[in-house]
Amino acid sequence: MKKFSRNLFLFFLYPFFVLLILVILHILLPKASDYDYDGGLKIKHQLLLSNKNKKKIIFIGGSNLAQGLDSKKIQDNFSSYKIINYGQRFDTGLEFYLDEISNYLGKDDIVVIVPEYEMILNNYFGNLTLTRIWLEGLNSYPLENYELDIRSVIDYSIYRILLLKNIQIGSFPKQNNTNNILGFNEFGDFTLHWFWKHKKFENYNEVISLNYKKSTFAKATKFLALSKTNSIKVVVVPPMTAKSHFLKINKLVNFNTAFWLKSGQSYLCNPNDMVIDDSFFYDSPYHLLYQGVQIKTDKIIQFLKNFIN
Repeated sequence: MKKFSRNLFLFFLYPFFVLLILVILHILLPKASDYDYDGGLKIKHQLLLSNKNKKKIIFIGGSNLAQGLDSKKIQDNFSSYKIINYGQRFDTGLEFYLDEISNYLGKDDIVVIVPEYEMILNNYFGNLTLTRIWLEGLNSYPLENYELDIRSVIDYSIYRILLLKNIQIGSFPKQNNTNNILGFNEFGDFTLHWFWKHKKFENYNEVISLNYKKSTFAKATKFLALSKTNSIKVVVVPPMTAKSHFLKINKLVNFNTAFWLKSGQSYLCNPNDMVIDDSFFYDSPYHLLYQGVQIKTDKIIQFLKNFIN
């Protein structure tokens, strides 16, 4: 009986010590976001904090914005606004961005939503990404929205340890790799890859089941309604997309068009107007090289001028 009690005690004690060690390491070790791409969220969050009471244009969406916008050029065309590029990853989901910026908006601000077509889907949300954001304290996204699970925590811990190990042995950052916080400028744009060579990329898998998260639609609808009440202008622009990818996702594009129309805010332009040749992209159907960035930025500037006037 004593042996059984002892074994039972040890059975519960070991996980406690493992958890305790993980907590201590989490506190003592440098954060992954001090070095990697997700560190860009710290820069963007600080931009929200420091410009809360200023008139601003905030862009939200995934990496199509982070790696596909020249905010300096937009700033030059709209000098009375502060430009903030809050696009980062599409796998965090649209709700993440709407929640994050809501507390920092004021009268006459403009929100430009440029979501990848996969962003509203129910099966594209990255719990590991959200877990990492929360554990590293990268923004003010409500804890109850994270749906944390132990597997994501373990995967994050392994990623962080391996990253710090690679930094120590000098194998991080890798050449021509976008996983680097140093690629972000003062507006939140990731520019490190602008002048790299085009890489042949694989398009995202075709989506079989077109379903959006009910909470995402509810959040978008509520955000749009509150924005009108508070004199905040909101526009939705289709993402600039590589032609080869766009031709494969016709149903998904139509699904997005219907989603935004139903939510109360249709696209500011036809999705076909935001399609260009694959050669303008770096390593995905949404990440643009410099010439592509300029094409996309010029289009958005013209859209905004027409919208504001």
